[in-house]
Formats: sequence, C-alpha cells, structure tokens
Amino acid sequence: MDEKKFYQHLNYLNHWKPALDAKSKNKVVESALREGLKDKGRIKILDCGTGTERGLISLIENRIITKGDVETFDISSELISDMPRLMQEFCSKNGLNYQPIRYDKKDDFIFNINNKSDTIDIKIHGFQESAYELPKRINDLKEIDLITGQAIIEHVNQAIVFPILNTFLKKDGLIYFSMNCDGWFNYSPSNERERDEKIVGLFNDLALNNQEFKNQDGAIFGGEAFCGRNLPYRFKEYGIETIAYGPSDWVVHPFNQTDSETQFMRYTAEYIKEVCSSALASELRNKWDINEREVYNWYAEKLNAVIDNQLGFTCVQKDILGKKIK
Repeated sequence: MDEKKFYQHLNYLNHWKPALDAKSKNKVVESALREGLKDKGRIKILDCGTGTERGLISLIENRIITKGDVETFDISSELISDMPRLMQEFCSKNGLNYQPIRYDKKDDFIFNINNKSDTIDIKIHGFQESAYELPKRINDLKEIDLITGQAIIEHVNQAIVFPILNTFLKKDGLIYFSMNCDGWFNYSPSNERERDEKIVGLFNDLALNNQEFKNQDGAIFGGEAFCGRNLPYRFKEYGIETIAYGPSDWVVHPFNQTDSETQFMRYTAEYIKEVCSSALASELRNKWDINEREVYNWYAEKLNAVIDNQLGFTCVQKDILGKKIK
C-alpha cells in the first residue's frame, strides 16, 4: 500500500469508521459481556486483529474492561504502530494517565493506562503478528479470561484460528467478537440491482473468501464473507456456548449524513472499485459475469449519489459473546 493510500486507510479506521461502529454495536451483547465480567477483578485479555485498537478503546471507554493485562496483536506492523499515539490521545481526552514501560520497536511495546482513583488500571502489550503464528509468539500465555476481536473473523481461516484461540482461553472464559461480516451490503438507490449484486459477490470473493495467508508450510486460504451467521455453529464446534448474539449492522441514511458518514461512503465505494477492477480480479470477474467497465460505471453512479447527498448504505453484521464450557 503506497503512503497516500495508507493514510487514507488510517483516516477511515480512526475518523470515519468509529462513529458508525459505536452506534451499530449490539447493546444487548455488550451488556451481556459487562455482566459476565462483573466482580471478576483483574483479568487477562487477548485482543485479536486489533488494527488501531478501536475495539479495545471502546471497551475501556464504556468501562466494560477496567483492570487487566492485555496482549493485543495485528498482522499489520503499520497499523499496530499507530496504537500508542491513539491510546495517548484517548487517555488525554478521558482524564487517564498513559505510562510507557517498554518501546523496543514501533510494533512491539508495553504501556499502562490508569487513573488517580485506581478504577482504571490496564497494562497493554501490543505487537505485530499473524493469528496463525500466535502460539510461537506467546506460547506461555494460558488461562485467558477474555478473548476479543472487532471485524477480524471474516479475515481468517476459522478452522485454523479457533483451535489456536481455544488453547489460550480458560474454562468458563469469555470470547467476544463484534462487527462480524455477514456477506451482504447495499448502496441505495441503485439503477442496476443485478449488477450491484454481482459487485457484492465479487468483492466478497476477492476481499474475504479468497484471501491468501502465508506460513512456513505454504499458503493458507482463509476468510468467510458469511461468518456472522455461522459463528454460533462455529462456537458449538469448539465447545463454546453462545450467551448473546445479535445484529450490529452499519446503516447510513441517504439524507442528513454526518461528514464522517459521507467520507466513509466515499472511501468504501472507492476501495470496492479498486479491488474489483484490479488485474488480479480478472478471473473472478469472469466467474461473476461482470467486466471492468461495469465496475467503473458502478463506482461513478455511487460517487455521484454521494456528492448529491442521495446515497444510503447498509452492511449486515453480527456481534456474539460465548463462554468456553469444555
């Protein structure tokens, strides 16, 4: 990713997406997590695919996590490197102290956040790593009380990742995944619905279903566009009881949008256009019977509607909370 696109992506993650996440998260599932952690005292947490730590920040801001030791990782060195800056900003705005402990390199660091009343006391170790290689990095980490992840499960091969996570989670430990993609999004209004449905299928295949991850043994194909609806069944396979489950759909109304929502729409439409029109997408475009010109026409239609403040957006997602029972 070139520097300009990387900073556009950071703007998306840090400024345009968080407000939509905050109003979309399922409050029933979040409340069940709060109840499940009540009276547990200091806990061990594993935060997966953290990106820029927005999921964890939300849990701290809402006082769902107040005292604990956090291991948090992301496959992207660039994204996790921005986390200390974001956490310092969060602490400054919320009357918390940020105390660096170790900063060996930009993508491996430890810091504390706390307050004067000692109601918040959290130690965070952030580092770059793939979920597939996690046991080699923290193989001594056991008896985790809570595993969290936001918008991560659709990007991994669950048959590989769930057994890994299960080895870390203690019996009766909790696992909370928010913003899990459920395979369908829609920009409306649409002049050509059949074409738009093909774009959705093509994007799901390119960005999620056919992702390729490398390890020492070669390629691992992972990702699942419809992971949201399948997670309760995945949990059951691995001895996890579903406690709470519900929708966390992104919804942007076509009128009276906030600036963040408008920028979110512009960015996501451009990203979908770039993915679906790339040279690497040619084989899958044939599968979905759509050509490059149709992709550009789709983008031009959506961009003009955004400019005219006439475009709405819905993306189906699910939140889930489970408990390890065996």
